Amino acid sequence: MKGKLIAVIVLGFLSTSLFAQDEKKYGETEEEQIECKKNLSLYKEFYDQKAYKEAKSPLMKAIKICPTSSKNMYIRGVNIYEHFVEKADKEGNAEMKAAYLDTLMMIYDKRIEAFGQRGYVLGRKGTDLLRHGSKEDYQEAYDILTEAYELSGDKMPPGALAASY
Repeated sequence: MKGKLIAVIVLGFLSTSLFAQDEKKYGETEEEQIECKKNLSLYKEFYDQKAYKEAKSPLMKAIKICPTSSKNMYIRGVNIYEHFVEKADKEGNAEMKAAYLDTLMMIYDKRIEAFGQRGYVLGRKGTDLLRHGSKEDYQEAYDILTEAYELSGDKMPPGALAASY
């Protein structure tokens, strides 16, 4: 009986400890965790409604407060900012396009910091820079794709692999 009680206490402690570690991905303090979850919820709701303008601010706050909370936040963030890059390009607003493209590249960098997969993510980043960037960006895109290929080889996404040649 005494052994079972000790086992229950140890299991309780371990599950509490694991829960606390899981909560850390949402922020260090309770206030950060609340703010993180609020911004994750807001950006996701706006994203689902294709209200990308409204999704930008909570997305960027979530990336700042809790960068390891969700890989999907980066995937959706890329979609959001690609929308704005393409919109600025259609409008002929080169300055806004460059600003949005810079943020798009930063989202890829933050994803690598938070979740790794450097070769894969660099392949996506280089492909987007090649597709959306100006002629001045071609060398940087080539360098990014070269590094992605060195890290991933033939396991790069097909579009990135084709773009790297």
